[in-house]
Amino acid sequence: MNVDVAIVGAGPAGSTVAGIVASAGLKVAVFEKEKEIGRSPCAGYVGCIDFPDISRKVIQSKVDSMKTFFPSGKCMSFLINGFNVDRGLFDKELALSAAKCGAVFHLNSDVVDLIGKKDNYSGVRIRGGRKINARVVVGCDGASSVVSRVLGLRNDSVTSIQYDISNCKVDPGVNEIFFDLDYAPGCYVWVFPSGGNSARVGLAVRSHLAGKTALEYLDAFISGHPVASNKFKNCLKTKLSAGPIPVGGLHERICEDNILLVGDSAGMADPVTGAGISYSMLGGRLASQAIIKAIKADDLSLLTEYEQRFRRIMDRHYQKSLTKRKLMDSLTDNRSLEQNLPQVWVTFKEYWM
Repeated sequence: MNVDVAIVGAGPAGSTVAGIVASAGLKVAVFEKEKEIGRSPCAGYVGCIDFPDISRKVIQSKVDSMKTFFPSGKCMSFLINGFNVDRGLFDKELALSAAKCGAVFHLNSDVVDLIGKKDNYSGVRIRGGRKINARVVVGCDGASSVVSRVLGLRNDSVTSIQYDISNCKVDPGVNEIFFDLDYAPGCYVWVFPSGGNSARVGLAVRSHLAGKTALEYLDAFISGHPVASNKFKNCLKTKLSAGPIPVGGLHERICEDNILLVGDSAGMADPVTGAGISYSMLGGRLASQAIIKAIKADDLSLLTEYEQRFRRIMDRHYQKSLTKRKLMDSLTDNRSLEQNLPQVWVTFKEYWM
């Protein structure tokens, strides 16, 4: 198969690139290793400012506030404006939109390597030996990206795990965040309503601070947290998902020759919050513009405009967040976490000072 652009991964980054590039008349193929689109362990919050025209069918809960709990149990509430979305449906809608623009999606197609070598990459190889020739390859294959690994790039990460839970007591308009080293060392626990009496409950852990598995911490939180466990006394756990979240910030390079990295494969997730959907889609839009320009001008050196533009917009954000991540990693007991939490969490004004 010969295409203009081969995209690895059908998440928000991959589908954003696919739709824009295909709508410009280029031949686009997207390769997704899973059998279906949308199997991410994401908590699913998106802000209205980033997604003003979001489809109502993907919305599970309108959210207008976030409660942040200190280790002591003290709670502070902050106004926010966004939605908790069905992440599987959200990803599928993006992919469907891209397919309508002409992008072709190949599911259960695990990309295991690039074809060629540095300065002369010519496409991707699918597990089983199938080769796809492409003028440009875009790695949108997540925190465990094959494409970034082939380029010799690694990112620091945390381990995340999440339950979908029904028959629990949650406020449909409030996202809750819990900080406590006894349950989420180095990170936090989230309780996000997902419609009716359901919620997504998950956490991430920093390996150098953890003494148990992420699943053990999550089960302990649901059954034993002095505040939150009251919400889950008669709950039913309906789904379990897990995966790494990059927290090392943007890779040292996200464009090399004719290979671009977008989304978690580029390290675009926020190093403190782990949020990444809006950054991935911003990266996807900028990558698409560079790809279209480069291919139509028959000058792939123009692809570097993608990295230049993304860094110009986002470098200061990542620099601040990485500083906060280093501080959070240094907080090894709940007393210090209690004292420093306003410095390391985004809803506090002290974070931004």
